[in-house]
Amino acid sequence: MILGRTPEGLIKIKKDDPLGLRAVNCACCNPCDECFTISIPQALRELVANATIDTVTILGYSPDSFIPDYNAGFGFDGWYADFFNDPEEVDFFVELIYNRTTGCLSGSYIDYGGSGVAAFGDGQVCQEGTPTQNGTFTINGENEYLYYYLTGDQYVAVPPPNLVFT
Repeated sequence: MILGRTPEGLIKIKKDDPLGLRAVNCACCNPCDECFTISIPQALRELVANATIDTVTILGYSPDSFIPDYNAGFGFDGWYADFFNDPEEVDFFVELIYNRTTGCLSGSYIDYGGSGVAAFGDGQVCQEGTPTQNGTFTINGENEYLYYYLTGDQYVAVPPPNLVFT
């Protein structure tokens, strides 16, 4: 039975199954893709939505570039940030994209330490058939969000991409 749509455009339905009547794909469900993306808790959404180049860090580094109205002309209300750190320390590139409408934050590392690759999500789901290691990270020191990195002889372990928004 279709019940209508949420303000975000998700379809609200209910269905009968062996567990009884339950909601599926409704407003209470996670609208974020399970690969490369996490859902920001409601309590943090205003802080994350209003992020600037001066108010977000990952692994203690500020973004090298920040686009506050990323894809605004194409129906996407969000921001984009990328981070390059000093290659004399640990070389890495991180990309973050936040969708203000859904509260979804996408993240990926490329070339961490020269040969590490990581992203938000569950490696067993997102990289099926590729050896991965799951871990968790925090936002402002709270909660545990899933991330993974590729494993094997050619890859290095990637530390948790702990984020701070101020």
